[in-house]
Amino acid sequence: MTAEDLKRYSVRVGEGSGCFFQPMTNEYTYILTAKHLFSALQNGAEIDIFRHLKNEDGWSEELIPFTLELGVNYFPHSQADAAILKIDYLDGFKELFVKNEINENVGYQLCGFPSQNRDSAEGERYSPYRVERILASGNYCHMAQLFGTVNYDNVAGMSGGGFLKIETDHLSILGIQSRMATNAVQALGQIGFIPIKYYNQIIDANENAGALEKLLPAYLKSFSFFEDEIFSIITGPQEVIVSRRDKLTELLKVKASEIRDSDITPNYIKEHLSNRLLLLEQTNFELQKRGIWRMWLEFLTILNIAKNKAHSLADMPVVFEKVRMFFSDINQDFWTAHLMDLPKLDYSGLGPDGIVVVASNIPSVDREMEILDLSKITSNIAEARKQYAQTHFGHDIDVASEFPLEKYKFINISAFKERVVTELDEDFDNSLPNESLATLKRLYERFIPEW
Repeated sequence: MTAEDLKRYSVRVGEGSGCFFQPMTNEYTYILTAKHLFSALQNGAEIDIFRHLKNEDGWSEELIPFTLELGVNYFPHSQADAAILKIDYLDGFKELFVKNEINENVGYQLCGFPSQNRDSAEGERYSPYRVERILASGNYCHMAQLFGTVNYDNVAGMSGGGFLKIETDHLSILGIQSRMATNAVQALGQIGFIPIKYYNQIIDANENAGALEKLLPAYLKSFSFFEDEIFSIITGPQEVIVSRRDKLTELLKVKASEIRDSDITPNYIKEHLSNRLLLLEQTNFELQKRGIWRMWLEFLTILNIAKNKAHSLADMPVVFEKVRMFFSDINQDFWTAHLMDLPKLDYSGLGPDGIVVVASNIPSVDREMEILDLSKITSNIAEARKQYAQTHFGHDIDVASEFPLEKYKFINISAFKERVVTELDEDFDNSLPNESLATLKRLYERFIPEW
């Protein structure tokens, strides 16, 4: 993502600004903006909304016709200076995720259309201002300090603009700009913004029940969004015959259609396991990323093969009692980065014969450690066990029966892919699909508890 994406997501709303957001649907798109822009308007008022379009020579602006209808396409917050506009679906705005936790002080930019630029050429009316730091909270708002000598004239017209940040493969939004906080701080470059939580409150309000989808990526509605991204099996050039690896990948992808066609969704898993999906230092923002849901689709497919069953939503409570998953969006070996974090995580609801599946963006570096073997780890485990005992029981005792690294089986998801592909032979190459699945069932059920 680049600065041009910040511009593409920013939208001119009447005399103010706004930010496109694609909620968990492909039926409509939101514009997040400020409520006070509409305070003098009545139902039926026509509002000029302009979006940016990139072309070979630069940028053009396109009018989005909008007639204000309270409760139909205009949804204000009862107290905060926040409003959601609901417009016809626009493709291309699925890379913006919300940040509910206000704990980052760098990297955000206020993006919008200051009044002083309104007479500029088409495509040159947009302006970003870098946020230096986040300040204290106010009433239904937070304060922020902009870099440089920014005053009221610079940011007039920016109301409704997004506090956006460029991430690696997406953007994040912290809030929406509101009025200048007070006359006393106008010359100091301090501005107010409305945190995203107030936009969630609009969606959850009783009067808006059923009218608005949550501020979550559309792909949390279905595993079908991940079918093209799963079961990339990474092996060394001499380890396996390429055709064997490709056959395994194709077979697993076909089998994944059972999950796609089931009633199991990423959002169901997210809602029911919540923080029990997160590693230390991770926030709910991580649950909007695609990696963890690719992993869930892969494992649910593997589970269908191991159990010879097409699981559905009704089976998930039992699955949750037997399986826990943790994903880290890093290009490092999971054990190297997070082994000492594992005893500190939340395993509530996981039965004593449960398994914990982990994954990062790369397979397990040590093929012999795809299944965690504490006997092969000589450092830190004793200290981790001691810390666990002191934390949970107040003194140092033998907690082998409760210490998570000994209570559960920990396995890297690469054991079901990179390890298994090396265990296949010519019989698999020449077998029919049902025979191939029977072979995989035998290999997978070694790692998965009975139930």
